[in-house]
Amino acid sequence: MKPEEQSRLLRRVRDEYEESPGLNLTEPQMRRFLGVDECTCTELVDALIASHFLVRTEGGQFVMVHTTP
Repeated sequence: MKPEEQSRLLRRVRDEYEESPGLNLTEPQMRRFLGVDECTCTELVDALIASHFLVRTEGGQFVMVHTTP
């Protein structure tokens, strides 16, 4: 994936989570939402986790770090 495409998708995910603070998505839901394949989704999720924006819950959902119980 081109850096500008990755940047655009990362911004899109951040925007959606910031606009809906209770949002929680599984990886398959995230792939459908973004329209990306599994490898691309994993790269995006890994980047968002590494930047401490998202965290994976025990149930396998991704939520914003400050919204975790």
